[in-house]
Amino acid sequence: MAPWNRYTFQRTREFMPTATVRRDTGPVSPLRPDPQDVAAITFECDSSRVTSQEFLHTFDTDGFIVAHPGKVLAEHYANGMTATTSHLSQSVA
Repeated sequence: MAPWNRYTFQRTREFMPTATVRRDTGPVSPLRPDPQDVAAITFECDSSRVTSQEFLHTFDTDGFIVAHPGKVLAEHYANGMTATTSHLSQSVA
């Protein structure tokens, strides 16, 4: 439960052995930034209407990205995270 899980998800290596998983050495397809305002997009969650911004805050999301063929449309970081911060991989994996 937050804030304890948020702290440990970014510091897993301090608590247990981990392995860095690196990408292959093959070619990279760059993701071009194409910022879009997605904060006000609404959807139903737990029988109520919420914005994506409210959802990210309510569920203590550390990092969020919206990518669409070759573009990064939106990124959100919280709790001291940045685009390069290590983080426990869960739903992305």
